[in-house]
Amino acid sequence: MALIYVGRYLLEHQANEVDWLENFSRSPVPVAQIIRTALSGEIPDRESEDAFMRRYGESRAADDPVFVGHSKIEDLDFPSSIEYTPSGYRIIDQDR
Repeated sequence: MALIYVGRYLLEHQANEVDWLENFSRSPVPVAQIIRTALSGEIPDRESEDAFMRRYGESRAADDPVFVGHSKIEDLDFPSSIEYTPSGYRIIDQDR
């Protein structure tokens, strides 16, 4: 019985994440714009960020978000993940 509730939780959690990301594009909150920019791959690398900031600063409206700091773009690294299979949960070791 517990596995059914765990499975239900995981499915609901995944659905909520998808809904959150889909609604994000319509969010009027300025911080959402920064995250949308990052998710769409529009954040510049370190070499291009000066030119990006100049262009952004020239066209930025008063209520637009402010970018602070430097870009440090890295691939996500998960030491392990858990995969659900019909036979149960399986830990996937990413270090292999």
